[in-house]
Amino acid sequence: MSNVWKVGSRWSSCGSAESCIINIFRRSGYVFVGTKGEQFHKAVRINDYIAIADGFTIMAVAKVLDEHPTDLCDLILQGRIKLRDSDYFSASNPEEYRGSCYGIRVHIVDLDEGERFQYKKQGTFFAANQIWDKVIQLYENGVSQKFNIASGTYRLRKTRTEKDSARYPKYDLLNSSSFYRVPIYQREYSWSEEQVGRFLRDIFIGFWGAESNQIIKDPLFIGTMQLSQRRFVSEHESEQDIIDGQQRISTLLCLLKYLSVQYPDTPCMKLFQFNWLETQVNNGKEDYLLRKLCSLMDVNSLDEHSPNVYIRNAGIIKSIFQQSITNDDGSINELFSIDIFLEYLLNDIYFVVVETVAGLSKTIQIFNTINTAGLDLNGDDLFKVRFYEYLHDKCGASEDAFNNIGEVYKRIKAINEEWRITNPNEGYDVVSMASVRDAYKDYIISKYDLNNGLYQMATDTFFECMFDILLNIQAHKDKSFGANVLSVSLSLEDLNRVVDCVADWNRSGYMTPDQLISYKLIEKSRYSRYCRVVYLLLLNGFSMEQVYSILKPLSRVYLCHSVYNSKVINEIHTFTFHLEKRIGSGQSFEEVLQFIKQKLDDAKEWAGHFRKWIFGNRIWQDLICCLSAYLDEIENPELNIYELNDKLSWGYDIEHIHANADGSMEVAEEQLGLQNSIGNLVLLEYDINRSIQNIPFEQKVNRSDGKLCYRDSKYASIAKIRKNKQWGIIEMQHRLENEYNRIVRFIWD
Repeated sequence: MSNVWKVGSRWSSCGSAESCIINIFRRSGYVFVGTKGEQFHKAVRINDYIAIADGFTIMAVAKVLDEHPTDLCDLILQGRIKLRDSDYFSASNPEEYRGSCYGIRVHIVDLDEGERFQYKKQGTFFAANQIWDKVIQLYENGVSQKFNIASGTYRLRKTRTEKDSARYPKYDLLNSSSFYRVPIYQREYSWSEEQVGRFLRDIFIGFWGAESNQIIKDPLFIGTMQLSQRRFVSEHESEQDIIDGQQRISTLLCLLKYLSVQYPDTPCMKLFQFNWLETQVNNGKEDYLLRKLCSLMDVNSLDEHSPNVYIRNAGIIKSIFQQSITNDDGSINELFSIDIFLEYLLNDIYFVVVETVAGLSKTIQIFNTINTAGLDLNGDDLFKVRFYEYLHDKCGASEDAFNNIGEVYKRIKAINEEWRITNPNEGYDVVSMASVRDAYKDYIISKYDLNNGLYQMATDTFFECMFDILLNIQAHKDKSFGANVLSVSLSLEDLNRVVDCVADWNRSGYMTPDQLISYKLIEKSRYSRYCRVVYLLLLNGFSMEQVYSILKPLSRVYLCHSVYNSKVINEIHTFTFHLEKRIGSGQSFEEVLQFIKQKLDDAKEWAGHFRKWIFGNRIWQDLICCLSAYLDEIENPELNIYELNDKLSWGYDIEHIHANADGSMEVAEEQLGLQNSIGNLVLLEYDINRSIQNIPFEQKVNRSDGKLCYRDSKYASIAKIRKNKQWGIIEMQHRLENEYNRIVRFIWD
């Protein structure tokens, strides 16, 4: 049975509120268990629970994710504890903590105000199994991603003495106890001079109108902000993530910072510190730039040409602000008063703030509903956010996990850049995140034996539903996934393996004509989506040679079923799903191959269908004519595989060697099947086919007017056909029997 431990967050000798380090716990995903001389930390084990207290109040609960605690000194040196200059602990000399304290990785669930409870027993760390039921219940409720939403009207900070309307209450955004964080998945602060200028000019228009001739202090609404639920650092301090509104709130900070250094003696500016905003974007680089702005004390340091976007925009604000309060002759507008302007700025600039209690996915969904501009996240972007949410919330990974996922995306870009440099004539990438997600989806379904129907589910929908289930957001979807979904374990290691397999396959190229036609037949069949079975084979340890050995009979199966049926049939979906399950379950190469060969043997009864009328059905004519052309091309001992790939891939039409419209011969109705069979159909270059149209056979072979004809074709099949002096029923029948026999031998020999 798991134990429950109480961890105190006040780490000064007197237990003062100023020494609370819940923010370090939350930021790092670690709690400190035990101090020098105590041995309790040795008893903490994975899946134990933690009640995190500030004083006597339990502020958060957590679940232990590691087997054993680690010395705090080592955690700092390894970068797993995120310390800042303003923290109670300092990272300047980690060795001073050697042996004095231990940390263990946890998943923390912050408690709402109504959930927090009193536990009046002093101590930094001790067993607390007497509150076992309460802690477990609060933790399980927290990870089940409960949902709530609230909204209110906010200003920056009230400085007026008059009372607000009871019916329309206003709340302070900057109230000295609320702190805001730009989460790691957001984009950088990036407002341009145009956006900053428009924002500041709107404020001045609200302050004294477009003509600057009277102070009107017209209330200004600057949009909706979306914040996460409050996470309490102490009883009186809370943190919230900024889901929407980063650009505006960051620009307001730049404005307030400028005003603080331009007018340092203004009374209300002394109310403000500049530690209320931090950003996790770019692994701390963005926050470093923000802190540089906040530390400046000289207005001349606000440079509108600075490479630091925060300092640059503060410099732009300085320039626009001075222009806005200056007359044409360079004097200050006599109506301007910094005290009156600040009073307007703090009291009359309004936001509507929406607070959401929800998981990351639901939070983003709410944002996109509120804001039609959205986060502009496509399927690949959402996968990154959801994967981070899974690693952070489910697996207890630190916030570095987002950057680690980002490294996978960077790897994909680097692989493609290297490929294009070394293969300048190839106009394609060898790997994309979309293809990686497709392959990863099949891998997960096969490995964990999920329901077969999921193979046909769109990849975006699959991952959306699966993450919902794994994060306990919508557990009712388990039924469509099967009970095994709860055993699914995702990892960056597997994701990187998928990237490698996709890239390796697409870089490999065809070594033999047989390899080429095996892949081409699948690609041109009704079941082309299953080309990606190659990724599953590679992911499960099959060699490239074994992959092609499997593709050879598999391509024949898809060929037969595509020619026998005029549409996609469930039988082949089911067959393929069983095949992928066999691959995912670890069956041997021989077992997988035998399963496919049995299906191919079963298709022998349909051999006669390769004689039938194929023109008019794009799949039939493309498959059979390409295969016929391939069988002619490989008779050339000097065959170039790259030219063969081109010939079978693009730039061709399906040519009727004899067409009724040429007027040379009437084909009886009962012989139309022959005219529209492989006996009379052949691949021909698109431009040649357009040139000859329906002229008689003799002119198709050799035209006296110099226009394109059969003699200009590079196809081996056309070279054979143009040896004939005429083309009629006998020639069609002869070619049909010859091509039919060759195709049957190709498939089943």
